[in-house]
Amino acid sequence: MSRPSSVSAAARVMPREEQGIAMIALLAAALIVTVVSIALIGLMHTDLTHASIQFAVARSFYLAQAGLAEAKAQVSAAADPAAYATPDRGVTVPYGSGRYSFWVDAGPAEGCGPGLKTLEALGETDFLGRTIGSRVRACAVGGTPMLTALFGVGNVQFQGAGSRVYLAPYQVGTPGGGASLGSLTEINFADPDTHVNALSDASTDLVTLRDGTFADYQLFGFPTRPDYNPNPEADPVPWLSSVFGDIIKARPATGLMLNRCGTSRACVTVADGLTDVQGISELRGADYVRHVYFNRIREDVVPPLALDPEAFRAQAAENTANAQINKELGFPKESSAYDLMEFYRIVAYLTAHPSRALEGTIFVDGSFQFIQSVNLGDITLAVRGDLIVDNKAALTIRHDLSTVAGRRAPGILAFGYPDPARRLTTMCRGQRVNGSGRLVVCPGTVLTVDGLVYTQDGMAVEPGALVDQIGAMYHDNRGTANPSFASRNATVVLRFDPLALSVFGKGFAILSWQQLPGPGVAALAAVSQAATLPSPETPTPAPPPAAKSALDIPAHAAAPARGQVPHAVARQGHHALASQGAHAAVSEWPDGEPVPFMVGRSRYHVQAGAYAHREFADDLARRLRARGYPVTLVEGPLIRVRIGAPMIQEAAQRLAAELRVKGFEATLIPAR
Repeated sequence: MSRPSSVSAAARVMPREEQGIAMIALLAAALIVTVVSIALIGLMHTDLTHASIQFAVARSFYLAQAGLAEAKAQVSAAADPAAYATPDRGVTVPYGSGRYSFWVDAGPAEGCGPGLKTLEALGETDFLGRTIGSRVRACAVGGTPMLTALFGVGNVQFQGAGSRVYLAPYQVGTPGGGASLGSLTEINFADPDTHVNALSDASTDLVTLRDGTFADYQLFGFPTRPDYNPNPEADPVPWLSSVFGDIIKARPATGLMLNRCGTSRACVTVADGLTDVQGISELRGADYVRHVYFNRIREDVVPPLALDPEAFRAQAAENTANAQINKELGFPKESSAYDLMEFYRIVAYLTAHPSRALEGTIFVDGSFQFIQSVNLGDITLAVRGDLIVDNKAALTIRHDLSTVAGRRAPGILAFGYPDPARRLTTMCRGQRVNGSGRLVVCPGTVLTVDGLVYTQDGMAVEPGALVDQIGAMYHDNRGTANPSFASRNATVVLRFDPLALSVFGKGFAILSWQQLPGPGVAALAAVSQAATLPSPETPTPAPPPAAKSALDIPAHAAAPARGQVPHAVARQGHHALASQGAHAAVSEWPDGEPVPFMVGRSRYHVQAGAYAHREFADDLARRLRARGYPVTLVEGPLIRVRIGAPMIQEAAQRLAAELRVKGFEATLIPAR
């Protein structure tokens, strides 16, 4: 038997040097795996920390929203919503693992302007030993559950190609945005060529009001004619639609209001059709109502409202401010409640003595017809019957709008008889009245009025008439065939002041809201600093502008030119181009005014979102474009959704505020 070869055995034994090299390689591999594992654990920890931070931020935001909702509920339930206020320390309520505090016209809640309610809420949650908070602020009107410039319980009709109706804001740059139109029954555009909010879409249209004569687009703050395509076939919803209010298909909180369309809420119709129009693009495109501009058509619940005539009769009985005029006319009383013959003598007296005027609440028993021009003064005119402005007369009722009381005071109240006459009387070429509580502005007449115009059985504005109003309209219906509002080849300019609706004395309506930097921002930055990976762009939060009165004129605005409405100065120097952030320029911002796009200043992108998945970004872009915003998708690790071109910080802030009011997110990103 042969012995195993010693060479073969030696070959199977690894030299010590090679064993050491193998061990080093093994240890190196183990070290690499360990480092990679630790790095992955660190990344997972970072992701979890970021997720926890975002959860805490989102929770604090929703807690702040809950605080805002609770503040609204408390104000709505108050006996006098317009006067309700919290203590300066606010009200704090524990909620789950966090808490919210809210203030109403106290503590930090200020800055919405005279007469408006300011609500502020703080939501806080604890995270990693720090407090993360979010603040939200809202501007609101106490005393009304709705915000519509023109509202009719019955039909609201626009007739004739010569009709010019403008529902504009009273003060551009104050909370609330555009002026809305609503009904509980039907809104009918009887003539497809009628004009509603048509800002010189065919040629420059001039209006002559108390302020002078100027182009209609100045009512909405444009210093020059807006650049847009009015053709509904080419652009069913032009970009400037966002400056206007909404068409509101209202329904009552309980019960039903019958209409021709058979819908459970008001319908929007064209001509004699019974089809309920669903959207602005359909109204302008499919139905080709090419001179009507609104932001959108939406549904809402609106409780029917009413005023008590006896309350105003009592106010007039206590009003002795007109005792001297009564004495000069031989009336043996000091009160301001008059019968028909007394009031006819007062109107004749004021016509003969234009330097004299009435004051306070005036109550007239019976239907009254103005057949000569007269300035009644700073009054509330309440009539127990119908009110007719006839014979090409000019009726003027002006309030001191520099005061909150002047803005809240009603202008005209047509209450009607408790039992209207069965016999109808024909007035001004066809209008039939019987004391049901109608306001009729006959052909060629002029009505200039401030405050709320309220009727129990509707208002008619006849051909060639002019209505120049600052305030709001609310028109009821007593079950008659009369429309709640009808304009036929007339000009109606209604500059909406939300405070005019506070006369109803109940309810609460939010004009606008914005998110503010919360007290936990610094803590959030400290928490996230250690966990944040480098990124190409760091969002810059938009600081709110300094609080100031909503009546302030911006420092950069020039004095109003002769014949120009004073509030239009807020937009001097801005050219409305959608590609240059026009939406920021035409948005309503609680504490500031639009700022022109200027060269040579730091600019910012307004970013509405950033997504890892394309479908989410596309969905957001689709919703933004449906609202008329120019959207750009920026590719990268995250698909960023941006609106418009880079703009200066002030303009970007306003656009961001507008987006938040409409339910979108908005962040400012410094432009490179």
